[in-house]
Amino acid sequence: MAYEKQNWVPYDDNLSEEENINVGAVVTAERMNHLESGLQQHTTDEENPHKVTKAQVGLSNVTDVEQASKVDFEAHATNKLNPHGVTASQVGLGNVENVRQAAKTDFDAHVENNSNPHGVTAKQVGLENVMNYGIATDADAVAGLANTSYMTPQKTALAVEKQVFKGADGGVNYIAHRGSNADYPENTVLAFEAVTRHWGIETDIQVTSDGTWICMHDSTVDRTTDGTGTVASKTLAQIKALKIDTGTNLAALTDAQKRVPTFDEFLAVCKKNKRVPIIEIKAGDYSAANYDSIITSLTKYNLTQVAIFISFDRQALVEIKKRLPAVPVQYLVNSITDQVIADTKTLGTNASISVKYNDSTVTATNVIKIHNAGLSAACWTVPDTKFDEMVAMGFDYITTDSRSGNLKHAVLTLKNAFILQNESDVASVEETSTGNLLLHFKITGGANTRGTVIASLPSWAVPLQSKWCRCGIRLSGTTSSASFDIQGYDVTSGVGDIIVSYGWDNRTTWATADVAYGLH
Repeated sequence: MAYEKQNWVPYDDNLSEEENINVGAVVTAERMNHLESGLQQHTTDEENPHKVTKAQVGLSNVTDVEQASKVDFEAHATNKLNPHGVTASQVGLGNVENVRQAAKTDFDAHVENNSNPHGVTAKQVGLENVMNYGIATDADAVAGLANTSYMTPQKTALAVEKQVFKGADGGVNYIAHRGSNADYPENTVLAFEAVTRHWGIETDIQVTSDGTWICMHDSTVDRTTDGTGTVASKTLAQIKALKIDTGTNLAALTDAQKRVPTFDEFLAVCKKNKRVPIIEIKAGDYSAANYDSIITSLTKYNLTQVAIFISFDRQALVEIKKRLPAVPVQYLVNSITDQVIADTKTLGTNASISVKYNDSTVTATNVIKIHNAGLSAACWTVPDTKFDEMVAMGFDYITTDSRSGNLKHAVLTLKNAFILQNESDVASVEETSTGNLLLHFKITGGANTRGTVIASLPSWAVPLQSKWCRCGIRLSGTTSSASFDIQGYDVTSGVGDIIVSYGWDNRTTWATADVAYGLH
């Protein structure tokens, strides 16, 4: 290839850069170095070499300030003291007081502060009518006395659990005094076992010299046993060596059955037979350990929420309440007075007044006063002939020596020369459950004539319809069956009479029956 010859024009320093370029001047090495140095300076020039104006870049209103160094920038970035001088008004806080920013420790303390650091009033949050109470303790919850404490759900559950359930029927609760002492000697295991028609069994307890609670009414052993001296002066072994020597059907008891029972033996019967233990603490000089042992025994049989304590000694009830705040207690008194009501109220929840039934202060008006005070009303020791009268007054508990209780029992009066076959026999009628009865007799004497009245039933045992029943009779050298009638309300006369019916003609001695029947 052939190349065209070039004409080189030397660079003229008297001309401008543009003029040298136009004439095709050759740039010398010296000039090139000069140009490169100038370009390098121009590239790094931060002083606006092109003379760009603020208006050209939209910064007409920006003050031309010195550029911050890296150190300045980092200090600025971490500065929390408003380095730009922003005013409260600019950020919409013109009416907010300019206070010091809290430190982290101040903030942490504020978060943990439960004493209302902002001074918020109850009215501001809609609680102006709510009292500012503390939280009830477990003891407060169980006792149920405080009215200036709030209850948490857990404490409420605890309180409900410890309350004694009265029952759905709200009826009268009958208590067998010292066991069924109409059947066996008072305060014996057999007397306790014989209680089948009463809601509860009452016994009296006191402490031996070696700290065991035993069941005995008197402070001495003289009246009821073959020994002498006070209970408090004897050990348990000495008490157990005594024999009970007075009471109903004593001859029917073995020597073992004549022993004075311990408190635990009483509780075992109540547990087994599903009877409420009514525990009278006799007056005495008892220690804290003595009272603690009562609770230990109840806990052993899981009866702490079942038992009722009674006493003429109010301080004894106070001691029990210290240990079982919700347990029912009955303050035994001879008369109802305003002071008695006030004293009983201080015993706390589930408290009752138990009064002698035939005192002049036993009136419906005073029973209402007792109930208005938030207390229950009990009476002692009521014969069965007075049950209806006590119920009509409104009593909640009736303690009695009668075989009748929540279920009724009556001994029948024999008529027309009929007598008991044996001295130990009894002619009786009793409720076995509501509306169901059992009639028993074993008799001799009287006439075999049809229609002869043997005995008459109490009104509560008379059935709506007359009953035709079977019985056994003794003949000469053998036995046979016969019949008798129970006259119900469907007859015009002789309502409630038990009469001779068919098959008695050849009876020589006794007639006997154990007949169950219904009222309806």
